[in-house]
Amino acid sequence: MHLDLLKVLPLRSGLIGLFSQNLILMGVFFTVPLYLQMVLGYNALDTGIKMLPVSIMMFLASAAGSRLSARWPVRTVVRAGLTIVSLSTFLLLAMVRPDLSDAGFAVSMGGMGLGMGLLASQLGNVVQSSVDASGRGEAGACSTPVSSSAHRWAWPSSVRSCWRD
Repeated sequence: MHLDLLKVLPLRSGLIGLFSQNLILMGVFFTVPLYLQMVLGYNALDTGIKMLPVSIMMFLASAAGSRLSARWPVRTVVRAGLTIVSLSTFLLLAMVRPDLSDAGFAVSMGGMGLGMGLLASQLGNVVQSSVDASGRGEAGACSTPVSSSAHRWAWPSSVRSCWRD
């Protein structure tokens, strides 16, 4: 890989965005089911049903993201996604208590999926379009280790936060 590629600001920004998105997503996908099963006593099926709003909204937002980028700049769509994820995270944290508010939890998880879908639809395009055709293979190859690193960081961090002395 040519390290000069990392001097390209849009590429670097896209990779940082991918890292952040995957870190948040993997953290949520580990800690929320753990909370639902260990604290609230849900079984695997009930946990999956509670997590469904994230998946549905992420799918729909990813599909709508390309249409939104035709209307608004990519930066605006990415910022909207980050804002929605941030607000949904605060709402999700407000829902953490021994008795779960089904509506509030579903809204916060759906919002998380909406924001993540907007991010997912744009960040890969940002990475690929930030370099010319000769550098696209290397730019795409940078995405995989960045995403994998976020996955590796999210899991141990989540485990440490769940099992403290």
